[in-house]
Amino acid sequence: MTVTIMKRLGMLTLAVMLVFSGTGCQANKSSKSNNKPKAQSVQKKTAIDPATKKITDEVMKVKGVSKATVLVHNPDVLIGIDVKEGEHTATVEDHVRYKVESSKPGYFVHVTSNKKLHQKIKKLSTKMSGKKPGQAEGTEVGVIILDIGKETRTPFR
Repeated sequence: MTVTIMKRLGMLTLAVMLVFSGTGCQANKSSKSNNKPKAQSVQKKTAIDPATKKITDEVMKVKGVSKATVLVHNPDVLIGIDVKEGEHTATVEDHVRYKVESSKPGYFVHVTSNKKLHQKIKKLSTKMSGKKPGQAEGTEVGVIILDIGKETRTPFR
């Protein structure tokens, strides 16, 4: 019985020594740095989704588009465009929709040239860039889609 107590005491001593030796190494590391504050460069990198980039490039090739904002959220693509002066906005919107739908089958494409809605798409796109989409953003996307739908039906009332 005395031998097991000695083994346990030896193991405990060894464990304590390992803990203290590990702590000592970290203390030495901090003393070598002379406690100088380190300057850190922090840059926010926003990852651009390849699908978003490709769709944006395609939209900008459509005759009559001067600016475009594209937001891809699940199967929905929200596109806000600024139409060049002298161009028929409904025709440009249709050309954008057709171009994206034909090049990216499987997406539901929603296009608007309404300045307020385009601004909403820009804000949401900025908010969502570099983050995984969450429930709140999904709700905001849905609201914009409904607004685009209302805008489309308004002339028919």
